[in-house]
Amino acid sequence: MVFADASEDLNDVGKSIEIVNLNNEKLLSGLHTLLARQIEFKLVIGFGGYLFKSNSIRTGIKRVAHGTKVLGISAGRLAGVDIYFPTDKKEQQKIADCLSSLDDRITAETQKLDTLKTHKKGLMQQLFPAEGETLPDRRFPEFQDAGEWGKTTIGQVATYENGKAHEQDIVDSGEFIVVNSKFISTDGEVRKFTRTAFCIANKEDILMVLSDVPNGRAIAKCFLVDFDNLYTVNQRICKITAIKAVSILLFYILNRNSYFLEFDDGVKQTNLRKDDVLDCPVVLPKDIKEQQKIADCLSFLDELITAQIQKIDTLKTHKNGLMQQLFPAVDTKE
Repeated sequence: MVFADASEDLNDVGKSIEIVNLNNEKLLSGLHTLLARQIEFKLVIGFGGYLFKSNSIRTGIKRVAHGTKVLGISAGRLAGVDIYFPTDKKEQQKIADCLSSLDDRITAETQKLDTLKTHKKGLMQQLFPAEGETLPDRRFPEFQDAGEWGKTTIGQVATYENGKAHEQDIVDSGEFIVVNSKFISTDGEVRKFTRTAFCIANKEDILMVLSDVPNGRAIAKCFLVDFDNLYTVNQRICKITAIKAVSILLFYILNRNSYFLEFDDGVKQTNLRKDDVLDCPVVLPKDIKEQQKIADCLSFLDELITAQIQKIDTLKTHKNGLMQQLFPAVDTKE
């Protein structure tokens, strides 16, 4: 077993990995790690990895972690953590087999997710013209003779509005979700709420991050609004409303568009202005039906990706619940 012995995050201290097969290679324990071996062969191969990830042992490790800015655990303190396990190795093996089969399933489903994402990325490269071009490599049969795509700008096909400051009106629970850079960069996982909407967004509006740190991954990241009267737009976020283009297609074009990424010099914070956004060049099919066809195709793929993510999350939740049942409960007494 290899344990992490130091971290600024208490949840990371004592995290472990079981080295099952080295393939005749040598293992060197690196900085801020502890290498542990069995003195007596009491744990079957594969079981220990799950045992030391169980809530009871993780809680025990957190209790003995110490430090101010950087938390750590010494080999002596780690050795003093109580562990409980079945003495019958057949039971250990049964538990290991059960959990490893779940891990195999999670790995397989994760590979499917990666395949879907790769397929979507490749499809977008084919469905949209390359930089400087006006025709894509791949086109739906009914639009093969529809001619070149048209060059335009965001300002010619959409309206723009800057978000408003909501920081003084944040509440624990409110009817509106405040869309800020953290909300968009985490795909909606980190949320703040308000009871007052200063810049309400409507369904199919595109909300885009205007400010980010150097080399950040949030600049120009977009969120496509999925419900009316639910989101309000914070400052440093802009609201783009399509008027002469299919909004969903425009979302796929604008999200982390290379035109915006060039404003990031890697030195100072990037701040996109209204004119920067409106001047963004875009190339669109002239036929609105072709725009919709492409948008529907990519939306369908995104639905498959979302469903796959949910499947993986469900499997992980099931595994966590199963581990709580298969290993002793945490003793909360100090």
